[in-house]
Amino acid sequence: MQAAKNKPRHGVNYRRLLAMRLVTVGVAFSGIAGCGKYYWSKPGVTAEEFYLDSQHCAQKSSAASVTGVGIGLDEAAYRSCLRARGYARQQHVAPPVGWYRGIE
Repeated sequence: MQAAKNKPRHGVNYRRLLAMRLVTVGVAFSGIAGCGKYYWSKPGVTAEEFYLDSQHCAQKSSAASVTGVGIGLDEAAYRSCLRARGYARQQHVAPPVGWYRGIE
């Protein structure tokens, strides 16, 4: 009787089927997540200049009050501010030379 308990019903191994589905879902979600992070660049700008511009835009686009959780950053306003200063934003797996990571 014990041997029948471990035998798959109808020839289907449900644990294996569940594991295969979980792997498939995991692979699908990793593809949705993208293939890299976003970086900013502007011709002729140094890292120090970018970080100063980034700080300025973050302050400009943050909520007036600071909560216990942190500063309420309006990401759309932050991106708009950097674009207005001449920066371009692109997704990269690793940052090429002259591309810098923002705070978003």
